Amino acid sequence: MRWTHAFCIILMTCTLSSLSSSLSINDAQIHYFVAESSTFGPEDFQDDHDNGVEQWQLSKEPAANATGHLVFETVSSLLQHWPNTRYRNGHSIVPGVISPGTLLYHGTNHNVVPDHPDWLATDPEHSHAFCHGTTQAGCWHLTLATTRPLRVLYFDGSSAAKMMGGPLDSQDIVAWGKVRPERTYNERQRIADLCAWGHQYSLDAFIRMEWDFEIMLCNFTSGAKVVSFLNLPELPALEKGIPPSQNQAAFRVLEAINAGHWHDRYPGEERIRLDLTRLISFYDIDLVPSLVADRIGKERWDHRLQGADSADIAAVRRRLARDLVSERLEVSGIDWRTLFRVIIKRYAERLELVQYLLNDANSDSEVFHDEYERAAKVQLQLRIMLTPYILHSSIPIPTSNFSASGLSWPEPVFKECARHTHQQLCLTLALH
Repeated sequence: MRWTHAFCIILMTCTLSSLSSSLSINDAQIHYFVAESSTFGPEDFQDDHDNGVEQWQLSKEPAANATGHLVFETVSSLLQHWPNTRYRNGHSIVPGVISPGTLLYHGTNHNVVPDHPDWLATDPEHSHAFCHGTTQAGCWHLTLATTRPLRVLYFDGSSAAKMMGGPLDSQDIVAWGKVRPERTYNERQRIADLCAWGHQYSLDAFIRMEWDFEIMLCNFTSGAKVVSFLNLPELPALEKGIPPSQNQAAFRVLEAINAGHWHDRYPGEERIRLDLTRLISFYDIDLVPSLVADRIGKERWDHRLQGADSADIAAVRRRLARDLVSERLEVSGIDWRTLFRVIIKRYAERLELVQYLLNDANSDSEVFHDEYERAAKVQLQLRIMLTPYILHSSIPIPTSNFSASGLSWPEPVFKECARHTHQQLCLTLALH
Protein backbone atom coordinates (compact mmCIF):
# COMPACT_ATOMS: atom_id res chain seq x y z
CA MET A 1 0.00 0.00 0.00
CA ARG A 2 2.86 2.41 0.71
CA TRP A 3 4.24 1.85 -2.81
CA THR A 4 0.84 2.49 -4.36
CA HIS A 5 0.17 5.67 -2.41
CA ALA A 6 3.60 7.15 -3.05
CA PHE A 7 3.79 6.21 -6.73
CA CYS A 8 0.32 7.59 -7.43
CA ILE A 9 1.55 10.93 -6.10
CA ILE A 10 4.71 10.69 -8.20
CA LEU A 11 2.87 10.02 -11.44
CA MET A 12 0.38 12.79 -10.86
CA THR A 13 3.27 15.23 -10.78
CA CYS A 14 6.22 13.86 -12.67
CA THR A 15 4.60 13.34 -16.07
CA LEU A 16 3.89 17.06 -16.25
CA SER A 17 6.93 18.18 -14.28
CA SER A 18 9.02 16.82 -17.14
CA LEU A 19 7.90 19.68 -19.30
CA SER A 20 6.45 22.24 -16.92
CA SER A 21 9.93 22.75 -15.50
CA SER A 22 11.49 23.24 -18.92
CA LEU A 23 8.55 24.78 -20.76
CA SER A 24 6.87 27.09 -18.32
CA ILE A 25 5.86 29.03 -21.42
CA ASN A 26 8.53 31.64 -20.79
CA ASP A 27 10.94 28.95 -21.92
CA ALA A 28 8.72 28.27 -24.90
CA GLN A 29 9.73 31.77 -25.96
CA ILE A 30 13.15 30.32 -26.58
CA HIS A 31 14.88 33.31 -28.07
CA TYR A 32 13.47 35.62 -25.39
CA PHE A 33 14.45 33.11 -22.76
CA VAL A 34 17.99 33.27 -24.12
CA ALA A 35 18.06 37.03 -24.57
CA GLU A 36 16.71 37.73 -21.12
CA SER A 37 18.71 35.03 -19.33
CA SER A 38 22.19 36.12 -20.29
CA THR A 39 23.28 36.02 -16.68
CA PHE A 40 22.77 32.26 -16.59
CA GLY A 41 25.30 29.77 -17.81
CA PRO A 42 25.16 26.03 -18.50
CA GLU A 43 26.31 25.33 -14.97
CA ASP A 44 23.05 26.78 -13.66
CA PHE A 45 21.15 23.97 -15.37
CA GLN A 46 23.54 21.09 -14.79
CA ASP A 47 21.95 19.51 -11.82
CA ASP A 48 19.50 20.90 -9.99
CA HIS A 49 17.10 23.05 -9.52
CA ASP A 50 18.20 21.21 -6.31
CA ASN A 51 18.64 24.64 -4.85
CA GLY A 52 15.28 24.06 -3.18
CA VAL A 53 14.63 20.56 -1.94
CA GLU A 54 11.00 21.48 -1.30
CA GLN A 55 10.08 20.92 -4.92
CA TRP A 56 10.80 17.20 -4.52
CA GLN A 57 8.74 16.80 -1.34
CA LEU A 58 5.71 14.68 -2.17
CA SER A 59 3.93 15.82 0.98
CA LYS A 60 3.57 19.29 -0.56
CA GLU A 61 0.58 19.69 -2.84
CA PRO A 62 0.93 21.45 -6.21
CA ALA A 63 0.11 25.14 -6.22
CA ALA A 64 -3.64 25.66 -6.50
CA ASN A 65 -3.18 28.11 -9.38
CA ALA A 66 -0.59 26.09 -11.30
CA THR A 67 -1.24 26.03 -15.04
CA GLY A 68 1.61 23.82 -16.30
CA HIS A 69 -0.83 21.02 -17.13
CA LEU A 70 -3.04 23.45 -19.07
CA VAL A 71 -0.08 24.74 -21.06
CA PHE A 72 0.99 21.16 -21.79
CA GLU A 73 -2.46 20.08 -22.98
CA THR A 74 -2.99 23.24 -25.01
CA VAL A 75 0.33 22.99 -26.83
CA SER A 76 -0.09 19.27 -27.51
CA SER A 77 -3.53 19.99 -29.06
CA LEU A 78 -2.61 22.82 -31.43
CA LEU A 79 -4.19 22.53 -34.92
CA GLN A 80 -6.21 19.47 -33.84
CA HIS A 81 -9.93 19.83 -34.44
CA TRP A 82 -11.51 17.84 -31.62
CA PRO A 83 -9.63 19.20 -28.55
CA ASN A 84 -10.12 22.74 -29.86
CA THR A 85 -13.82 22.02 -30.30
CA ARG A 86 -14.15 20.68 -26.78
CA TYR A 87 -12.27 23.64 -25.26
CA ARG A 88 -13.43 26.35 -27.61
CA ASN A 89 -12.07 29.36 -25.72
CA GLY A 90 -8.52 29.54 -27.05
CA HIS A 91 -5.61 30.65 -24.86
CA SER A 92 -2.71 30.47 -27.35
CA ILE A 93 -1.42 32.73 -30.11
CA VAL A 94 1.25 31.15 -32.30
CA PRO A 95 3.13 32.48 -35.35
CA GLY A 96 3.64 30.07 -38.22
CA VAL A 97 3.96 29.65 -41.97
CA ILE A 98 2.09 28.05 -44.84
CA SER A 99 4.55 26.46 -47.25
CA PRO A 100 4.79 27.34 -50.97
CA GLY A 101 2.65 25.14 -53.20
CA THR A 102 -0.19 24.77 -50.68
CA LEU A 103 -3.66 24.79 -52.26
CA LEU A 104 -6.32 26.99 -50.66
CA TYR A 105 -10.00 27.36 -51.59
CA HIS A 106 -12.67 30.06 -51.70
CA GLY A 107 -16.37 29.76 -52.56
CA THR A 108 -18.25 32.83 -53.81
CA ASN A 109 -21.21 34.04 -55.86
CA HIS A 110 -19.24 35.96 -58.50
CA ASN A 111 -16.19 35.42 -60.71
CA VAL A 112 -13.96 38.14 -59.29
CA VAL A 113 -10.90 37.45 -57.16
CA PRO A 114 -11.36 39.38 -53.90
CA ASP A 115 -9.46 42.67 -53.72
CA HIS A 116 -9.95 42.89 -49.96
CA PRO A 117 -9.28 40.59 -46.99
CA ASP A 118 -11.43 37.48 -47.19
CA TRP A 119 -11.68 33.86 -46.09
CA LEU A 120 -10.11 30.73 -47.56
CA ALA A 121 -10.52 27.09 -46.59
CA THR A 122 -7.80 24.48 -46.34
CA ASP A 123 -10.21 21.84 -47.71
CA PRO A 124 -12.44 22.30 -50.79
CA GLU A 125 -15.35 20.56 -49.04
CA HIS A 126 -15.37 23.45 -46.60
CA SER A 127 -15.18 26.24 -49.18
CA HIS A 128 -17.80 24.55 -51.39
CA ALA A 129 -20.33 25.03 -48.58
CA PHE A 130 -19.95 28.79 -49.23
CA CYS A 131 -20.23 28.51 -53.01
CA HIS A 132 -23.59 30.23 -53.40
CA GLY A 133 -25.18 31.70 -56.53
CA THR A 134 -28.32 31.24 -58.57
CA THR A 135 -29.72 28.22 -60.35
CA GLN A 136 -29.23 30.01 -63.67
CA ALA A 137 -25.69 31.38 -63.13
CA GLY A 138 -24.30 28.83 -60.70
CA CYS A 139 -21.56 29.70 -58.21
CA TRP A 140 -17.79 30.19 -58.39
CA HIS A 141 -15.06 28.19 -56.72
CA LEU A 142 -11.55 29.64 -56.56
CA THR A 143 -8.40 27.60 -55.98
CA LEU A 144 -5.17 29.40 -55.07
CA ALA A 145 -1.64 28.07 -54.66
CA THR A 146 0.85 29.78 -52.39
CA THR A 147 3.98 31.00 -54.19
CA ARG A 148 6.08 31.76 -51.12
CA PRO A 149 5.92 31.03 -47.42
CA LEU A 150 2.92 32.90 -46.02
CA ARG A 151 3.48 34.39 -42.57
CA VAL A 152 0.46 33.58 -40.41
CA LEU A 153 -0.78 33.93 -36.85
CA TYR A 154 -2.84 31.11 -35.35
CA PHE A 155 -5.55 31.51 -32.71
CA ASP A 156 -6.33 28.20 -31.01
CA GLY A 157 -9.73 27.03 -29.77
CA SER A 158 -12.86 27.31 -31.91
CA SER A 159 -11.68 30.74 -32.93
CA ALA A 160 -13.97 31.00 -35.97
CA ALA A 161 -17.12 30.27 -33.95
CA LYS A 162 -19.29 33.36 -34.12
CA MET A 163 -20.69 33.09 -30.60
CA MET A 164 -20.59 34.78 -27.25
CA GLY A 165 -18.69 33.35 -24.31
CA GLY A 166 -15.02 33.48 -25.27
CA PRO A 167 -14.00 31.85 -28.60
CA LEU A 168 -13.14 35.25 -30.11
CA ASP A 169 -11.41 36.77 -27.07
CA SER A 170 -7.81 36.38 -28.24
CA GLN A 171 -8.59 37.96 -31.64
CA ASP A 172 -10.33 40.87 -29.95
CA ILE A 173 -7.24 41.49 -27.83
CA VAL A 174 -4.95 41.48 -30.87
CA ALA A 175 -7.24 43.56 -33.11
CA TRP A 176 -8.74 45.99 -30.59
CA GLY A 177 -6.72 45.76 -27.38
CA LYS A 178 -9.60 44.36 -25.33
CA VAL A 179 -12.44 41.88 -25.51
CA ARG A 180 -15.32 43.40 -27.49
CA PRO A 181 -18.42 41.17 -27.11
CA GLU A 182 -20.56 43.76 -28.92
CA ARG A 183 -18.53 43.00 -32.06
CA THR A 184 -19.00 39.23 -31.93
CA TYR A 185 -20.81 39.10 -35.26
CA ASN A 186 -18.92 41.88 -37.03
CA GLU A 187 -16.63 39.60 -39.01
CA ARG A 188 -15.83 42.10 -41.77
CA GLN A 189 -14.59 44.63 -39.24
CA ARG A 190 -12.63 41.91 -37.48
CA ILE A 191 -10.73 40.71 -40.55
CA ALA A 192 -10.09 44.27 -41.74
CA ASP A 193 -8.68 45.37 -38.39
CA LEU A 194 -6.61 42.21 -37.90
CA CYS A 195 -5.04 42.66 -41.34
CA ALA A 196 -4.43 46.37 -40.69
CA TRP A 197 -2.69 45.47 -37.42
CA GLY A 198 -0.74 42.60 -39.03
CA HIS A 199 0.51 44.71 -41.94
CA GLN A 200 3.18 46.35 -39.76
CA TYR A 201 4.57 42.87 -39.01
CA SER A 202 4.34 41.58 -42.62
CA LEU A 203 1.68 39.05 -41.67
CA ASP A 204 -0.16 37.57 -44.62
CA ALA A 205 -3.01 35.78 -42.86
CA PHE A 206 -4.64 34.56 -39.67
CA ILE A 207 -5.64 30.96 -38.92
CA ARG A 208 -8.89 30.01 -37.18
CA MET A 209 -11.08 26.93 -36.73
CA GLU A 210 -14.79 26.16 -36.69
CA TRP A 211 -16.18 23.33 -38.87
CA ASP A 212 -12.70 23.07 -40.31
CA PHE A 213 -9.59 25.24 -40.39
CA GLU A 214 -9.86 28.52 -42.27
CA ILE A 215 -7.47 31.24 -43.37
CA MET A 216 -8.21 34.96 -43.16
CA LEU A 217 -6.07 36.09 -46.10
CA CYS A 218 -5.24 39.78 -46.20
CA ASN A 219 -4.18 40.05 -49.86
CA PHE A 220 -5.25 37.53 -52.52
CA THR A 221 -2.58 38.71 -54.96
CA SER A 222 0.44 38.63 -52.62
CA GLY A 223 2.11 35.27 -52.19
CA ALA A 224 -0.59 33.36 -54.05
CA LYS A 225 -1.64 32.66 -57.64
CA VAL A 226 -4.88 31.48 -59.20
CA VAL A 227 -4.90 27.79 -60.11
CA SER A 228 -8.54 27.66 -61.21
CA PHE A 229 -11.74 29.68 -60.92
CA LEU A 230 -14.55 27.33 -61.83
CA ASN A 231 -18.23 27.95 -62.45
CA LEU A 232 -20.07 25.23 -60.54
CA PRO A 233 -23.78 24.41 -60.44
CA GLU A 234 -25.70 25.95 -57.56
CA LEU A 235 -27.16 23.28 -55.32
CA PRO A 236 -30.81 23.43 -54.22
CA ALA A 237 -31.48 25.29 -50.99
CA LEU A 238 -32.09 23.42 -47.75
CA GLU A 239 -35.68 22.27 -47.47
CA LYS A 240 -37.46 21.43 -44.26
CA GLY A 241 -38.64 17.89 -43.81
CA ILE A 242 -36.22 16.36 -46.32
CA PRO A 243 -33.60 14.03 -44.79
CA PRO A 244 -29.96 15.12 -45.32
CA SER A 245 -29.32 11.93 -47.31
CA GLN A 246 -31.81 13.19 -49.91
CA ASN A 247 -30.85 16.87 -49.83
CA GLN A 248 -27.68 17.88 -51.69
CA ALA A 249 -27.38 21.19 -49.86
CA ALA A 250 -27.48 19.49 -46.47
CA PHE A 251 -25.04 16.86 -47.67
CA ARG A 252 -22.63 19.63 -48.73
CA VAL A 253 -22.65 21.08 -45.21
CA LEU A 254 -22.19 17.64 -43.66
CA GLU A 255 -19.19 17.02 -45.90
CA ALA A 256 -17.64 20.32 -44.77
CA ILE A 257 -18.02 19.16 -41.17
CA ASN A 258 -16.61 15.76 -42.10
CA ALA A 259 -13.54 17.44 -43.64
CA GLY A 260 -12.87 19.08 -40.27
CA HIS A 261 -12.91 15.65 -38.64
CA TRP A 262 -9.96 14.60 -40.82
CA HIS A 263 -7.90 16.82 -38.53
CA ASP A 264 -9.48 15.73 -35.24
CA ARG A 265 -6.38 14.16 -33.71
CA TYR A 266 -2.62 14.39 -33.98
CA PRO A 267 -0.99 15.44 -36.27
CA GLY A 268 -4.02 17.65 -37.00
CA GLU A 269 -3.85 20.23 -39.80
CA GLU A 270 -0.39 19.64 -41.30
CA ARG A 271 -0.34 22.35 -43.97
CA ILE A 272 0.30 25.00 -41.33
CA ARG A 273 3.67 24.88 -39.55
CA LEU A 274 3.69 26.58 -36.18
CA ASP A 275 6.75 28.04 -34.49
CA LEU A 276 6.39 26.85 -30.90
CA THR A 277 9.43 28.85 -29.85
CA ARG A 278 7.26 31.97 -30.20
CA LEU A 279 4.07 30.64 -28.65
CA ILE A 280 2.23 33.02 -26.32
CA SER A 281 -0.14 31.52 -23.76
CA PHE A 282 -2.72 33.28 -21.62
CA TYR A 283 -2.13 30.44 -19.15
CA ASP A 284 1.31 31.94 -18.50
CA ILE A 285 0.75 33.23 -14.97
CA ASP A 286 3.86 35.40 -15.13
CA LEU A 287 2.67 37.12 -18.31
CA VAL A 288 -1.05 37.33 -17.46
CA PRO A 289 -1.40 37.12 -13.65
CA SER A 290 -4.76 38.91 -13.65
CA LEU A 291 -6.48 35.82 -15.08
CA VAL A 292 -5.51 33.62 -12.11
CA ALA A 293 -8.32 34.87 -9.89
CA ASP A 294 -10.75 34.82 -12.79
CA ARG A 295 -10.25 31.05 -13.27
CA ILE A 296 -10.79 30.03 -9.64
CA GLY A 297 -13.65 27.58 -9.27
CA LYS A 298 -14.34 27.35 -13.00
CA GLU A 299 -14.27 24.32 -15.27
CA ARG A 300 -11.74 24.59 -18.05
CA TRP A 301 -14.31 25.19 -20.81
CA ASP A 302 -15.43 28.28 -18.89
CA HIS A 303 -11.94 29.82 -18.88
CA ARG A 304 -11.79 32.95 -21.00
CA LEU A 305 -9.71 36.10 -21.44
CA GLN A 306 -12.25 38.77 -20.60
CA GLY A 307 -10.87 39.09 -17.07
CA ALA A 308 -7.37 40.12 -18.19
CA ASP A 309 -6.54 43.64 -17.04
CA SER A 310 -5.20 46.35 -19.33
CA ALA A 311 -1.61 46.01 -18.04
CA ASP A 312 -1.51 42.29 -18.84
CA ILE A 313 -3.08 42.82 -22.25
CA ALA A 314 -0.44 45.43 -23.00
CA ALA A 315 2.28 42.97 -21.94
CA VAL A 316 0.88 40.29 -24.26
CA ARG A 317 0.75 42.69 -27.19
CA ARG A 318 4.31 43.88 -26.51
CA ARG A 319 5.63 40.34 -26.44
CA LEU A 320 3.74 39.44 -29.60
CA ALA A 321 5.10 42.54 -31.33
CA ARG A 322 8.67 41.68 -30.30
CA ASP A 323 8.21 38.16 -31.61
CA LEU A 324 6.94 39.32 -34.97
CA VAL A 325 9.45 42.10 -35.67
CA SER A 326 12.67 40.59 -34.36
CA GLU A 327 14.97 38.52 -36.51
CA ARG A 328 15.06 34.89 -35.49
CA LEU A 329 17.91 34.27 -33.10
CA GLU A 330 19.76 30.99 -33.02
CA VAL A 331 17.47 28.43 -31.44
CA SER A 332 18.07 25.15 -29.72
CA GLY A 333 16.76 22.87 -32.47
CA ILE A 334 14.59 21.01 -29.94
CA ASP A 335 11.61 19.38 -31.66
CA TRP A 336 8.99 20.46 -29.12
CA ARG A 337 6.06 18.94 -31.00
CA THR A 338 7.62 15.48 -31.09
CA LEU A 339 8.75 15.76 -27.48
CA PHE A 340 5.18 16.38 -26.36
CA ARG A 341 3.96 13.41 -28.37
CA VAL A 342 6.58 11.09 -26.88
CA ILE A 343 5.44 11.94 -23.35
CA ILE A 344 1.77 11.48 -24.26
CA LYS A 345 2.36 8.18 -26.04
CA ARG A 346 4.40 6.88 -23.16
CA TYR A 347 1.97 7.69 -20.37
CA ALA A 348 -1.57 8.36 -21.69
CA GLU A 349 -2.92 4.82 -22.06
CA ARG A 350 -1.10 3.65 -18.93
CA LEU A 351 -2.62 6.42 -16.84
CA GLU A 352 -6.04 5.65 -18.29
CA LEU A 353 -5.63 2.06 -17.13
CA VAL A 354 -4.63 3.22 -13.64
CA GLN A 355 -7.66 5.48 -13.55
CA TYR A 356 -9.85 2.51 -14.48
CA LEU A 357 -8.33 0.39 -11.73
CA LEU A 358 -8.88 3.12 -9.14
CA ASN A 359 -12.45 3.81 -10.23
CA ASP A 360 -14.91 2.96 -7.47
CA ALA A 361 -17.33 1.61 -10.07
CA ASN A 362 -14.92 -1.27 -10.60
CA SER A 363 -14.77 -2.26 -6.94
CA ASP A 364 -17.27 -5.14 -7.08
CA SER A 365 -16.13 -8.68 -6.43
CA GLU A 366 -16.08 -9.55 -10.15
CA VAL A 367 -13.14 -7.20 -10.67
CA PHE A 368 -11.29 -7.34 -7.34
CA HIS A 369 -11.58 -9.74 -4.47
CA ASP A 370 -10.64 -6.99 -2.03
CA GLU A 371 -8.87 -3.63 -1.84
CA TYR A 372 -5.48 -5.29 -1.44
CA GLU A 373 -5.86 -6.92 -4.85
CA ARG A 374 -6.81 -3.56 -6.33
CA ALA A 375 -3.76 -1.94 -4.69
CA ALA A 376 -1.50 -4.71 -6.01
CA LYS A 377 -2.72 -4.21 -9.59
CA VAL A 378 -2.32 -0.45 -9.38
CA GLN A 379 1.13 -0.82 -7.85
CA LEU A 380 2.17 -3.12 -10.70
CA GLN A 381 1.17 -0.57 -13.33
CA LEU A 382 2.87 2.28 -11.51
CA ARG A 383 6.07 0.32 -11.04
CA ILE A 384 6.12 -0.47 -14.77
CA MET A 385 5.79 3.21 -15.65
CA LEU A 386 8.45 4.28 -13.18
CA THR A 387 10.87 1.40 -13.69
CA PRO A 388 13.66 3.53 -15.25
CA TYR A 389 13.67 5.80 -12.20
CA ILE A 390 13.20 3.44 -9.23
CA LEU A 391 16.62 3.48 -7.62
CA HIS A 392 18.01 0.47 -5.83
CA SER A 393 18.06 2.59 -2.69
CA SER A 394 14.37 3.54 -2.95
CA ILE A 395 12.95 1.22 -0.31
CA PRO A 396 9.75 1.91 1.63
CA ILE A 397 10.28 3.09 5.17
CA PRO A 398 8.24 1.06 7.69
CA THR A 399 5.61 3.41 9.08
CA SER A 400 2.02 3.19 10.14
CA ASN A 401 0.92 6.42 8.47
CA PHE A 402 1.52 8.49 5.38
CA SER A 403 3.27 11.36 7.11
CA ALA A 404 5.84 13.57 5.44
CA SER A 405 8.64 11.33 6.70
CA GLY A 406 6.82 8.31 5.32
CA LEU A 407 7.00 9.83 1.86
CA SER A 408 10.68 10.72 1.87
CA TRP A 409 11.89 7.42 0.41
CA PRO A 410 10.22 7.81 -3.04
CA GLU A 411 11.28 11.44 -3.48
CA PRO A 412 14.45 10.43 -5.41
CA VAL A 413 12.16 8.51 -7.79
CA PHE A 414 10.08 11.63 -8.35
CA LYS A 415 13.21 13.71 -8.86
CA GLU A 416 14.71 11.34 -11.44
CA CYS A 417 11.43 11.02 -13.30
CA ALA A 418 10.90 14.78 -13.51
CA ARG A 419 14.52 15.55 -14.42
CA HIS A 420 14.62 12.83 -17.08
CA THR A 421 13.25 15.19 -19.72
CA HIS A 422 13.79 18.71 -18.51
CA GLN A 423 17.41 18.60 -17.28
CA GLN A 424 18.93 18.18 -20.72
CA LEU A 425 16.41 20.57 -22.23
CA CYS A 426 17.39 23.33 -19.82
CA LEU A 427 21.06 22.70 -20.51
CA THR A 428 20.47 22.82 -24.27
CA LEU A 429 18.52 26.07 -23.97
CA ALA A 430 21.26 27.62 -21.85
CA LEU A 431 23.87 26.80 -24.48
CA HIS A 432 22.01 28.61 -27.27
